[in-house]
Amino acid sequence: MSATRYPKPPVLTRPELLPLKDLDWDDFEAFCCELLNLSQSGFTFVNFGKRGDAQQGIDLLGKDEDGTCWVAQCKRVSEFTANHAKEALKATVFTANRYLLLISDEARANVRNVILAAPDWELWDVRDISRRVRELPFYKSNRLIEQYFGTKWREDFLGSQGPSALFSPKEYFARQLDSNRLFHHAWDCVGREDLLDRLDSLLDQSHDSGVIWGRGGIGKTKLLYEWSRRVAERDANMPLFFIDPQRPLKEAAFQELPPGPCVLVLDDAHLGGSVDSLLSMLRKHPGVRVLLSCRPESRPALRSCLSRANFDRWKTLELEVPPLSRADSLSLAQQGLGEQWRHLAEKLTSVSADSPLTMVLGARLVSKHGADPRLLSNHEEFKHQLIERFEEILHGTVSPGIARRSQAVNAPRGCSPWHPA
Repeated sequence: MSATRYPKPPVLTRPELLPLKDLDWDDFEAFCCELLNLSQSGFTFVNFGKRGDAQQGIDLLGKDEDGTCWVAQCKRVSEFTANHAKEALKATVFTANRYLLLISDEARANVRNVILAAPDWELWDVRDISRRVRELPFYKSNRLIEQYFGTKWREDFLGSQGPSALFSPKEYFARQLDSNRLFHHAWDCVGREDLLDRLDSLLDQSHDSGVIWGRGGIGKTKLLYEWSRRVAERDANMPLFFIDPQRPLKEAAFQELPPGPCVLVLDDAHLGGSVDSLLSMLRKHPGVRVLLSCRPESRPALRSCLSRANFDRWKTLELEVPPLSRADSLSLAQQGLGEQWRHLAEKLTSVSADSPLTMVLGARLVSKHGADPRLLSNHEEFKHQLIERFEEILHGTVSPGIARRSQAVNAPRGCSPWHPA
């Protein structure tokens, strides 16, 4: 009996080259800058001035920690000739250790010969650039192609099936670092050095999971932000990502994870979503260390989730985020109030009910609107922020001194401005 024959699947070849010529000049330069930052470990590249400046023949400047200097020219052109290459070399008078020429065109042999004859120069044409993008870790290339070429190119060029499920700290905290907002995380961190030191154990073999807990508004998210900055500064080889607790996740989302060790953070794990499903998927990636944050009442449930996913209880770091000391509270209040209102720090501390969040919001209202700290509980903007962004706080989880939501909403309206004598 003859074997059953099945039709061959169609051959679907992914695009080999990125459409660099379709980018605007500014976008091409920004793309090149980001690609260099992602691909050249240890270097930080920035734009060297802007169009119209005397740039000494370069567009991008990159420096390593040891002072090594690389520079780059970015040429978004329809056609790049050998004469163009000679002109680029002649125009470059900036002194550097290495020179890069990135072009949107496919280089002909005579163009490559010009660059090969120039000491310390390297050419990246559209073919080189496309290959280097593909060689990036998937979580890096996925974002890069999505940002500059869109969803369809991300799917066709990389084979990615959906938007990124993992957020870098910069992406995750982008809105919360705007110091013009009423509430933000741009303040200096105070009183948490011991907790930051203990979180560092997730970077070695001491722990493979962690749970930090504390009441709403105590500073869990701020702690996670500060630790993510610390990780970036101290261990460039340990990628750290945040997950949106409200976004549904599928197994395919984790194809972005790097092959080696990394840390995955789920803030506000008590807000919902299937933590069990998430942890079971992560357990298939043995290099992943997971860090969860929650309110105290959710801690036992999260410990059970970790246990069901076969995370070793003895290798699970558990940290409680306590109230700030009186001295640290005063320091935070003074920072938020600024020099003009610094004298109100004691008063603000006494009415903030041991809540850093309440203190920061109160400091902003006092410094911006001259509100009397004693009347903050009746201030409309103060209540609106608490209700809209931190609902769990208004359910009595901040501290015994914070009113429940029903009390806050029904509190007397209006706030008389307070003017110092």
